[in-house]
Amino acid sequence: MPAPKFGDYFLPNISPRTSPQAQGNARGPIDMSIGPAERYAAAPPRRNEHDEDADIQVSGAQVGSDWIRELRRWWVIHRRYPQQAIMNNEQGTLVIRFKVDRFGHSSGAEILQRSGSQWLDAQTMATFNNTQLPPFPPNTPENEATLTLTVSYMLLR
Repeated sequence: MPAPKFGDYFLPNISPRTSPQAQGNARGPIDMSIGPAERYAAAPPRRNEHDEDADIQVSGAQVGSDWIRELRRWWVIHRRYPQQAIMNNEQGTLVIRFKVDRFGHSSGAEILQRSGSQWLDAQTMATFNNTQLPPFPPNTPENEATLTLTVSYMLLR
C-alpha cells in the first residue's frame, strides 16, 4: 500500500473571490507537500526519484532519516494554506533555506525561489523562520545544519 500523499486535506466550502488571476473553483483538496521544484535560483542538487527525502536537503550535520521524518510530521501539524491565496486561487512552488541548531531553533530563512504568490511566500517564511523544530537526535555531533526545502502549494480541483 503506498504511503499517503504528504499534505492532502479538504477545504471548507468557500466562495472564491473573482480576480484576473483566479479562475475555477478553489474548493477541493489541497496539496501542500514539501516536494521537488522545477527550477532553483542556483542549480539544485541532483534529485533521486526513489529518495523520499530528496525534497529536503540537509548540509552541515548528519541528522539522519528519522529526524527528517520528524520534520515532515512537524510540517503536517504546522502547515497552513493562507486564506488570501485560497480566495485568489493562488498556488506555486517555492524553495526556502534556513539554519537549524541542535535544539531545533530555526533562523536566517531566505527564499531561493519564489512561488509567485506573496501570501504563500510569507506563510512559508513565517512557518520556518525563528521557530521551534524537532531537536537533532542526541548522537548528532554537529551543532547546526542548513536546510533547503522545496514546498509546493496546490489547489486540487
